Amino acid sequence: ETAYNERVARVENQIIARLRDRLATARNASEMFRVFSKFNALFVRPKIRGAIQEYQTQLINSVKDDIRRLHDTFKRSYRRSEASTMSQLRDLPPVSGAIVWIRQIERQLDMYMRRVEDVLGRGWELYAEGQRLQADSASFRRKLDTRPLYDAWYNDISRRDLTVGGRVFLVTRHRATGNAFQLGISFDAQLITLFKEVRELLWLGFQVPHTLVTMARDGKRVYPYAVSLMETTKIYRQASHRLQQHPEVLALAAGYRSDVMLCVRKGMGLKWQYFVTSSAGTGDSHESNRNAAFVREFSGVVSLFQEKIEALIALNDEINAAVRELSLCPYAQDNFTAILDRIQALIDRLNLDNYANLEQWVGELDGRLEQVLTMRLSRAIHAWVAEFDRAPPAVGDESDTADALLANSNGPSRKHLRNQAPASSSAKDVDADDEITPQIRTLVHELRIRNQVMYLDPPLENARASWIQQLHAWLAAICQQRRPQAARYEVVANADADDLEYDNLVLEYDPGHRVTSATTVGTRSLVSSSYKDLLSRLPSNSLFEAYRSIEARTTQAASYVAIWLQYQALWDLQSDYVLQFLGDDLTRWQAMLLEIKRARSTFDNSETAKYIGAHCIVDYEQVQAKVNSKYDNWQREILNRFGSRLGSAMRDTCQAIASARHELETHSAESSTTSEVVTFITFVQELKRKCPGWQRDVEDVFRGGQRVLEKQRFQFPTDWMYLDQVEGEWSAFNEILKRKTSVIQEQLPSLQMKIIAEDRAVDSRIASLCADWERSKPVQGSLRPDVATNTLGVFHQRITRTLEECELVCRAKEALDMDSVRDERLTPVLEEVADLRAVWAALAAIWRDVDELRDTPWASVVVRKVRQQLDRQLTESKQLPNRMRQYAAFEYMQKTLRALLKANTVVADLKSDALRDRHWRQLFKALRLPASASVSELTLGAVWDFDIVRNESLIREVIVVAQGEMALEEFLGQIRETWTGYVLELIPYQGKCRLIKGWDDVFAKCSEQS
Repeated sequence: ETAYNERVARVENQIIARLRDRLATARNASEMFRVFSKFNALFVRPKIRGAIQEYQTQLINSVKDDIRRLHDTFKRSYRRSEASTMSQLRDLPPVSGAIVWIRQIERQLDMYMRRVEDVLGRGWELYAEGQRLQADSASFRRKLDTRPLYDAWYNDISRRDLTVGGRVFLVTRHRATGNAFQLGISFDAQLITLFKEVRELLWLGFQVPHTLVTMARDGKRVYPYAVSLMETTKIYRQASHRLQQHPEVLALAAGYRSDVMLCVRKGMGLKWQYFVTSSAGTGDSHESNRNAAFVREFSGVVSLFQEKIEALIALNDEINAAVRELSLCPYAQDNFTAILDRIQALIDRLNLDNYANLEQWVGELDGRLEQVLTMRLSRAIHAWVAEFDRAPPAVGDESDTADALLANSNGPSRKHLRNQAPASSSAKDVDADDEITPQIRTLVHELRIRNQVMYLDPPLENARASWIQQLHAWLAAICQQRRPQAARYEVVANADADDLEYDNLVLEYDPGHRVTSATTVGTRSLVSSSYKDLLSRLPSNSLFEAYRSIEARTTQAASYVAIWLQYQALWDLQSDYVLQFLGDDLTRWQAMLLEIKRARSTFDNSETAKYIGAHCIVDYEQVQAKVNSKYDNWQREILNRFGSRLGSAMRDTCQAIASARHELETHSAESSTTSEVVTFITFVQELKRKCPGWQRDVEDVFRGGQRVLEKQRFQFPTDWMYLDQVEGEWSAFNEILKRKTSVIQEQLPSLQMKIIAEDRAVDSRIASLCADWERSKPVQGSLRPDVATNTLGVFHQRITRTLEECELVCRAKEALDMDSVRDERLTPVLEEVADLRAVWAALAAIWRDVDELRDTPWASVVVRKVRQQLDRQLTESKQLPNRMRQYAAFEYMQKTLRALLKANTVVADLKSDALRDRHWRQLFKALRLPASASVSELTLGAVWDFDIVRNESLIREVIVVAQGEMALEEFLGQIRETWTGYVLELIPYQGKCRLIKGWDDVFAKCSEQS
């Protein structure tokens, strides 16, 4: 027995050692529990139990903690647990999920109790610690009873009226969207929960009433359709909401949305009973298939709607990104073309996907593109104008100067530089703002001389055309872009567009340059094909700014070239014309020389070309030397001519000053006669008036002219009168003039008295002259023009002389600071004399014509011509000015002409052949004229002197007698002629005589002559 006990003790020790070793190496409590469960049967040994007691206490505490955590989990309730979330993910209904959750807690509690048994061994509930755990677990287990939860659910379901019926679709108002209508499914979600609860509860072993099972079975039959319809409706709402967030594409999705609405309209009459009966197999199979087909159709239409909406939004985002890129991309035609082609490709995808209202939407997109491209076009024009108006290269920058550019461009190289092809508008630089700076080609224009004709090659019109062409090429990067089209896949639309484009091309190629008509007729095609019409929509006349810059630069270049072309006058101008133009004005000669010197700066420099702006060079190397040589010749000739004229002017002025000085020395203020005093004073006054001109000539003209000659290296001749001599003579003259002026001031009172006396004498002569004029002025019409003209000449001489005397007195008064009032009495007299002289001069011409008519011999008078001349003279008199027609001489002349015209009829009668010499002698006797008067010596003036108007009756009597006698003579002559040539017809009578035959004819002839 002792050996057995020792051996048992030894085995126990080994077991204890291994057990403690395994417990010590356990990583957690679970491994300890597995160790205790394996060695649980040995715990009846007191030694083994005592060896592991410390581990038992530790594990019992762990079990207590686990049970406490179960309590906490249960107290948090199922709804707030993770199990509830997992149940929803696994499609467990809430009540079944709660029951499963509680039973899971109960199983965990059983497991923890088994662990207590594993730790304490069999009979663990006999231990004090085991009894406490047993009591706690029993009370907690009572709380884990699931029957009350099931009863509560059953009572709740029993109170509800759950049926599978009513219409499928439901339209409600959604408050969150502003009471907008919203499509929904009229299906109670509790039916879905019901059949799931029944299924799970039956699986959990609960006895569910048959009515609920039947109701759950109906819900299960409708469940697939209901879920599908609800999910489809949800998808439709989400797609519609997403579409509402992009209102710009609403019109495009209208077609697919209409398909959805048509499908909903088709299903508005469906009811859930149809699905229940068809699923149960009690209804018509066709009806069942039709309901299932509708669900599939509705799901497919909505899925397609969602797919198209997502694709549409994605395409719209791509198009918007392309539009934004269009506003930010570098200014290049390839960039714009690539972006617009990408936009067109996206539009084509929209067209292929059969989106509705695409043409309208593309029109709106085109409007957005127009705004972007108009902004880019305006910025491009401003960039082009800024580059075009850029200042020319700095003078110090040798690499950019015109000479540096042309330094190695002689002969063919220059020609190549000038004629090089225009730079492409696509060759550009990028500035700091990612905006493109245009490359404008620098144009070279050469000034040439051929056959002594200066010209510019090529002309500036080429520069304007090149700049405008480069501007157009710059703008073509946008203007030639094609607008997006919505119907590229439509054959008819494409054919119409081609026709329109063809019409547009014809209009654009119209050589008549009828811009207005082409623009008006081709508006439709332009709008539908390209962006050319954006130029007319630019803000603030941006395009005009570019053209104004071109015209300003062309004008600037033309102004500079005109300066050079003015030198053509060096070959065309004649020296005689220059001398005639400059005349004798030395100031103009001097200004001309200075201008000639200044004008040399244009060509007399080290440069051979000039920049006009930054993109135009005028090369004048070929004409510079020739112009310089010709200019030197002209400058030398004008300088010599100016020197000659200046020398002559200096000599003449010096002689005039010397002559005035000598004459001034001969005059004295102590003269005895008043007229001499007046002459002296007026002479001094005249010299004072000449002094400013002489002073200007001496101090300005001569001094400046001689300085100009000296600066321009004029070769003065040996007989040149230098300025010093002229200034010396001028100084001597001023000294004498001052002395004479001081003498006049000393004798001022006596001189004033003499001037007053002379003034009175002149006044009396004026009064006498005015009186003589009033008495003797020739205004009578009967005066002869020569007499009146002589009288007027005499009066004109007297008035002129008196006015000169009056002017001398007034000037003497002004020189002596006396009050001077000019007598204006002779002014109207002189004007009247001038008017009368003009009147008599005009009348004299008419009277000369009348006198010529008077001297016409009577035998040569032609009455018709006399009347024509009198009418012409009367007409000429009527055309005289009104101021001449107010005088009596004019009225007398017109009265005389009218009388002569009136007497012209009598003159015509007197000129007839009826009047013989005896009649003229009878007329002379009646008019009491001398009997010795002869008709052969008679003139028209002598006939007019008959006073025809007054003696018309006497003259008419003689004319009537003469006309009667002439008529009688003619009658007798006719009788003589008739009977002299008349032949009688005789017949023989009985051989004895002859008898006259035809007495009737004889008697008739006698009656005619009686």
